[in-house]
Amino acid sequence: MEGSYTEGGSPNGEAGLAVGGPIVETSSVSRQRLLPPRRRLYRPRRPGHRPEVQNDSNSQDTFVGRIAMAWAPIENLTITPAIQYQSRRQNDTDLLWKGLSNLGSGKFISGDPETLPDKDHFGLTSLKAQYDFPSFSVISQQLLFRPA
Repeated sequence: MEGSYTEGGSPNGEAGLAVGGPIVETSSVSRQRLLPPRRRLYRPRRPGHRPEVQNDSNSQDTFVGRIAMAWAPIENLTITPAIQYQSRRQNDTDLLWKGLSNLGSGKFISGDPETLPDKDHFGLTSLKAQYDFPSFSVISQQLLFRPA
């Protein structure tokens, strides 16, 4: 777990979980990782120059997951297929309006009349093969990127 705080902003946090272990002794191993961080930024927005302020307008949520399995069919050869997924959602852009902000006192404000949310998610599959010789290794890695 990890946490942080930015002066004038909101707390940020991140928690993760990784699990792994042998499936078949000396020939295969599995590892999974989940990481759902939350980034809360301190830029408020004053839409349409109205007096009310929306705090944390540019907060962001991200989820990352990875599953991998290593297989060693013979000594010195390891084959590792993996799948990784990431989903990110940001409520608004990080831009600020200098005329509405007070940079010296840490007040960063956007005056955009509309929010500009951003969503992004993708999958990444990979296959890695590694053969270890006594003095060097040969590695081949293939990736397939799938934007959603």
